[in-house]
Amino acid sequence: MKIFTKFTADPADPDNVGGMRPAIGRLPAMTCDAFAATPQTRNALQQMQASRHLSRVRCQLMSGGMEQAIAAYQDADSPDLLVVEVDDDPTKLFNQLDELAQLCRVDTELVLIGPSNDIALYRALTRQGVADYLQTPVTAPLLVTALFELFRDPDKVHLGRIHAVIGARGGAGSSTIAHNAAWMLGEQARAQSILVDLDFEFGTAGLCLNRNPEQDLIGAITNSEKLDDQKLERLLINYDDQLRLLAGPQNHQQDRELDPEALAYAMDLVRVLAPHVVLDLPSTLNPLTRKALYLADEVVLVATPDLASLRNTRSLIEMLASIRIGEKKPHLVLNQIKQPKRPEIKPTDFVKALGVEDHVELMFDAAKYGSADNNGTLVAQHKQNRTQRQAFGKLATGLSGLSNPGDAAVGLRFFKRGKGNS
Repeated sequence: MKIFTKFTADPADPDNVGGMRPAIGRLPAMTCDAFAATPQTRNALQQMQASRHLSRVRCQLMSGGMEQAIAAYQDADSPDLLVVEVDDDPTKLFNQLDELAQLCRVDTELVLIGPSNDIALYRALTRQGVADYLQTPVTAPLLVTALFELFRDPDKVHLGRIHAVIGARGGAGSSTIAHNAAWMLGEQARAQSILVDLDFEFGTAGLCLNRNPEQDLIGAITNSEKLDDQKLERLLINYDDQLRLLAGPQNHQQDRELDPEALAYAMDLVRVLAPHVVLDLPSTLNPLTRKALYLADEVVLVATPDLASLRNTRSLIEMLASIRIGEKKPHLVLNQIKQPKRPEIKPTDFVKALGVEDHVELMFDAAKYGSADNNGTLVAQHKQNRTQRQAFGKLATGLSGLSNPGDAAVGLRFFKRGKGNS
């Protein structure tokens, strides 16, 4: 077992709430065995095992501590990653580490979970070959963050966040929300964000932004063996200093479908290119849409204040809770409020029925949105649209996790491309 630089997530703030939340991609394909001696740690490891960040990790969860781990590898190969919960007896622990080291492969990474808060013990453990030591109680976000630091690619440390936007029904305006939110995220970050139109049949991003995508996007992403971040960047279309577009021409005759795993690989690449990536999803819950919702850092649900949207939004929230275990709840945008001659549910009643704490409301304004679409611009761009700009600013701030949007520029020097980079 080899020594690795220590990384310990803040136990007082395991989800990194407040300030800029770090983007964490998927861990590389590997094997992992985790031994839990207490119910609390076992629960945290179960949530970690179900995390989207470990979708490529074959993880086995077993009961016990160091004694059980030693017994497990008497006649079996050790995994790439070994996580073991230990007690607070240092003498016994170091003797067991010597015995375990004789059984494990040299490239097995060992992470220990225990009750000690002694820095001297930690230093002694790293000298012994332990990769990291996490103090109990641990949480799934803390474990995922620590493992990401352990296995991250040094050349791709600073990753952008991916935000998936989906409508509760057709006509809810999710594409308009996605386009304007993507632009506003770039505005706040003082760098170009990326809008990805994943509605390959009826997507409107190119039309609304007055751009004409010509590349075979499905073909490029499907050919993942030849796809890298530089080739993906060449597919991007510049809109302005705040936004770039990734989309393909609408071809209703093509029968090809994009493999969800190919999309997952492309998402890993595109998050290297910008601090924020927004996915404009069709409202149909096909395998590709489900994969995008599963892998996104944040999900935005767009609904209109009617009964059908309320029912569908509740179903979407329940579905997301089942596939995004331990993840943050989706954001809600209540769109097209006070549309003339349409009966609607009061926004307060709509939000209360869903149990949503935070949401964004957008009033119906056909003239402003229609004018922007006809001119190939975005409502959020124009300062005279103060109400709309404030609403999209609130949404962007919620997605970026910044209490002060101006703070977004702090991390820009880490991105290799985009406005404001050094």
